[in-house]
Amino acid sequence: MKAGLVLVFAIVISVFSTLEYALAAEMEFDTRFIPPKIVEGSEAKILVYTTQDGNVFPKKIDNLRAVSLDASIVKVTDVNSNTGSFVSEITVKAYKAGKTTITLVAPGFSPIEVPIEIFGNKFSQTQLLIKTTPEEYSLDGLTKGYVSVQLADEDGFPVLAKQDTIVSLSSSDNNIISILQPEVIIKEGQNHVITQFEIIGSGDADIYASSLGMKPKSIEINIDDEEDLDIALHVFPKTINTHTASKGHIIAQLERGGQPVIAKENIRVDLRITNDDYTTKTNLSDDLYNSIKTVGYFEIKKGMYWGYTTFTTLSGIEDTYNISISAKKPLVVKTETFDTKNLELFDEKIVKIETLPILATGERELIGIMYLEDEGGNPIKASKDIHVLIDSADETFLQVESVVLRKGDGSVPIYAKVGTSVPEKIEIFPRIEEADIITPTVFGPNKKSLDLKVEPLIDKIISGSKFPIALYLIDGDDVPGFPENSELFVSPSEYVSVEKRTINKGEKIAIINAESLKEGDDDVQFKIKNYAETINIDSVSSSISEVELVHSDVIFSGTNDVFSVQILNDAGSPVFASKDIEIQFVLKDESLLEIPDSVTINKGEYYSLFDVAAKASGETELSVLTDGLPIETYDIEITSLEPTLELAVPSIIEGEESFSATLKVTHDNNPLSDMSVKWNVEGGLVTNASPTTGSTGEALLFVLGQSKTNIKISADVSGSWYSPVSITKTVKVNSTSDSEFMAFGEESESSEYTQFEIFGFDPVLILVPAAIGIGGFMLKKKGMLQIRQ
Repeated sequence: MKAGLVLVFAIVISVFSTLEYALAAEMEFDTRFIPPKIVEGSEAKILVYTTQDGNVFPKKIDNLRAVSLDASIVKVTDVNSNTGSFVSEITVKAYKAGKTTITLVAPGFSPIEVPIEIFGNKFSQTQLLIKTTPEEYSLDGLTKGYVSVQLADEDGFPVLAKQDTIVSLSSSDNNIISILQPEVIIKEGQNHVITQFEIIGSGDADIYASSLGMKPKSIEINIDDEEDLDIALHVFPKTINTHTASKGHIIAQLERGGQPVIAKENIRVDLRITNDDYTTKTNLSDDLYNSIKTVGYFEIKKGMYWGYTTFTTLSGIEDTYNISISAKKPLVVKTETFDTKNLELFDEKIVKIETLPILATGERELIGIMYLEDEGGNPIKASKDIHVLIDSADETFLQVESVVLRKGDGSVPIYAKVGTSVPEKIEIFPRIEEADIITPTVFGPNKKSLDLKVEPLIDKIISGSKFPIALYLIDGDDVPGFPENSELFVSPSEYVSVEKRTINKGEKIAIINAESLKEGDDDVQFKIKNYAETINIDSVSSSISEVELVHSDVIFSGTNDVFSVQILNDAGSPVFASKDIEIQFVLKDESLLEIPDSVTINKGEYYSLFDVAAKASGETELSVLTDGLPIETYDIEITSLEPTLELAVPSIIEGEESFSATLKVTHDNNPLSDMSVKWNVEGGLVTNASPTTGSTGEALLFVLGQSKTNIKISADVSGSWYSPVSITKTVKVNSTSDSEFMAFGEESESSEYTQFEIFGFDPVLILVPAAIGIGGFMLKKKGMLQIRQ
């Protein structure tokens, strides 16, 4: 029986070793550049190391190979895997500014492409930067936007023009975007120029900027167009008194999804009025012949959302008429009807007001038609001039003009000055007896839904220069304009000065002049009435503004690490030293690291490398001091390479019982595989043992007890770069039991080890055939097992 159990355990450990090998987590490459930012014409190194499940795994990479996708930008000159550590070194030579990738391959690893950027080193070489304001547009929103063009060096750092520089601007589709100034000039000593473009239609279009001897640039603009345009037809009054010749009113409103929208171009609206009895043509609004049929046209003007005209009816004729309109762009045909009645009624009885959909444009708009009726709803004409004042619940948004209905007329249009943001309550009411309160339908942003947007018109600001800032209100994609005249408040700043001026009512985008006072950045608040936004304004210069220290993300105790220091300008681009620059280091805890007191970046260089020895695990701070620059402090953590061991054994066995022990090896709570395990058992016979840990970090040991008192189990663990460690556990032996299998039917007292059952059955009876089947399947998959037919 004992021999059978030994065979079972041997099969189990063999199968699970095979499964662990098959399911082992895949090793992956990770990299680090030294220096992090590489300049054309210089050499640099790429450090390559292994990770597993995202954690650094100290394992040497054999037969590493590397190749550049574009050797004209950067070329691999050497690959060294024999560095004396688990980190391999790739040496590269940078030839010119640009971006490409380095491909890494090695046995046991999936290939990866590592992006690499090479920076230019000649600040006099320039290119163009282009920026549009705002960033988002819709066909129903702004009609114009701003585009700025800046001069910059190879690395995108802004520079001043050495002479007047002509810049050509063009649009990829003039049916979508039209440039107002196709040719602009950046004046000598200046950095940028700004002009405007006009939004014509919907879709995607690119704005291109080019200048002789410079890299051209482009920017894409998308003009949203959610639904097709439509034209709504309104005819007032619906019934016209024809006792004498009378006027009717026709209004066409451009809309999208039932909401008025501004026309981007003049829209011709053709008109036809017909009935069944009269077919002779007449002129619109002229003296009519013996007919009512009218043919003509009117327009919805560019920048407006409505078009308006009148028609005249013959006296004494009663009938029903059709008014039809049509347009080509958008393609629309609409029809409405009206009736005529010959009624000898003159009075000033009941004033009726029909309102139109109103768009919050900030302009004077046609908002409705006023006409007269009697108690029976019949149309009547004014017996005298009637002056009507119409009040608004919010005069700041809607100021209705007084209306005069002349003697003998039956209707008159109503105009009002409309605001740009809709208040919560919109009501109008005429100052006449028995007048009803009217609630018009208004479209536009609500005051509470508006947000202030502030942004410089240029992408990068040079310290000591002047630049413009754009302020505008947004409501989703719409830019409605400021609802009222307001004073601009700007928080004080030692880095930037902003002019103070009044923001005018209806102004879509307010342009404010500003000046950078010195290099650096500051949070500046802009406030207009109840709207405020704080932005960070950053002014850059070409001088050295930062020393950047970089080290490995994970530093192991007992190993060396390569540190790099690099000098950068305000844009974060590497800068060459115009003189020797000494950089000093002060370590808070010198017991953890061995580091030089200082290093020097020599004149004409842009970085320096140095080795640091990690002596013990722990955390410390490293301060970096450089003349003329603020002190920089870095947190450094050193991780121990000593694994953590857990050995699970039963606390007691019965006589000469067979049992198993499980060793788990981890580091930072991550399992360690391929660690060498040397087992030592006193008082028992080892029937099978795992010589290394599997992918779960575990190794198994199977022992047949031989001692009558206790069994001592020890495991010595070592491997790769980890410190060797050991663990020992003792298993007591109950020698008073008569049954050598008693231990299989009793629960262990150890919390670390429990003999378990499945529904009352010994799992060995289930595990053995299953293990054999799985093992056979895995062996067959690996080509190690063949089944004869």
